[in-house]
Amino acid sequence: MVIAMMVLLVLAGLGLIAMRFVRMETASGGYARSGRNAFHVAEGGLRVTAGYTAQQPDYFHRQSAFNNPVAPTYTFPIGHLARSADASRLGVMDYQATMSRPRLAQPPALFQVGGSMANRFVFYTYQMDVVGTVNGDPVARTAAAGGAAAVKQLRADVRLGPITLNQ
Repeated sequence: MVIAMMVLLVLAGLGLIAMRFVRMETASGGYARSGRNAFHVAEGGLRVTAGYTAQQPDYFHRQSAFNNPVAPTYTFPIGHLARSADASRLGVMDYQATMSRPRLAQPPALFQVGGSMANRFVFYTYQMDVVGTVNGDPVARTAAAGGAAAVKQLRADVRLGPITLNQ
């Protein structure tokens, strides 16, 4: 009788350990999924921001130099990615992008760069930092406590141009 009780206690302990292990694995899988979602939010924010700058490269280049002539920078307002119909599961997906550190770049391959001496086209390469969050704050780079929140940052070089350069 005592041996049977001991065996049942050992089996119950092993069952509790197995249940805890499954719970930890499920939670870590949820964290990885949220992190992957935050990375995709940052990637989508980078694509959207690069698209905006490609439409009016001269404007963003001038604004970044106006904001800080020594180290040109431009911070875009917080962007929101559209959510699917299951918004309660995905959460709030926000991103913020900042372009900084312009460097002169060679024109793209097979791109005709023309103009006279008084009107030339140049290209700049800006460093783009995009912070994507799921249930978080991209400005403070923080995420709410819980398993469905994450923060990811993505950095890329984005070619900006052609920008007219008057001499």
